[in-house]
Amino acid sequence: MNIADSDWDELEKAERLREFFDGATPDHRQRDLNNGVSDGEFKRREAARHEALLAELDDLGQEAPQAPSSAPTEAEEPAYERVDHAPAFTPYDKAREAVTEAEIWRDAVEPGSDEYHRAMADLAEAKRMFKVEQSRATDEGWRKRRATDEWRAGEGREEYNASRRDKDRPNTMTPKDVLDAMTPEERAQHVKDQKADSANRARAKAKFGPDGQGLTGAALTEAVEVAVEQARARRLAKRACA
Repeated sequence: MNIADSDWDELEKAERLREFFDGATPDHRQRDLNNGVSDGEFKRREAARHEALLAELDDLGQEAPQAPSSAPTEAEEPAYERVDHAPAFTPYDKAREAVTEAEIWRDAVEPGSDEYHRAMADLAEAKRMFKVEQSRATDEGWRKRRATDEWRAGEGREEYNASRRDKDRPNTMTPKDVLDAMTPEERAQHVKDQKADSANRARAKAKFGPDGQGLTGAALTEAVEVAVEQARARRLAKRACA
């Protein structure tokens, strides 16, 4: 211990004793001085206290490792979905491809053979269909009808099938006992009336449906049944006047 440390210890002791006699509450270091702890023991205790504080700070600076939310698996599938974009061939593209394939087959066979004549016939038919598709590709009405057919066969299939289910149409079937009571002439006329209703229903669906006025579902069913009833009334009125 050098002289500077001795003077500092004496001054600190004197200061702690003055605070004690003035009524201040001594801390653990003051109690150690008041109890007559030696300078070496006091410094060892202070060093231990400082090391403990530094250890606590180090512990606070280290974050506890977080447990994974779910245990990883070795064969875990990727989180993305593969989408294969297949090229969409139009009827025009298919007709042009058919011409190309027919030309390849014609060039591959021996000229003058039976296969050559069949290949020439297939090529002529492929070229004819290609001209038809060329004409249809520029026809706006044909393109609209084809787009409607593709919608019905694809994403609009469920909606289109639902519109064709005539659930709201009343049951117009004639009971069996009524049919049994008919004469042969009345039975034949009844069959003709059924066929007429079917034809009128088909014409009304074409008129009011997606290709016509664009009605679907219950609205289409109602419009068709009204048209069938009107045609039936005209037919019966005409028959009564005959």
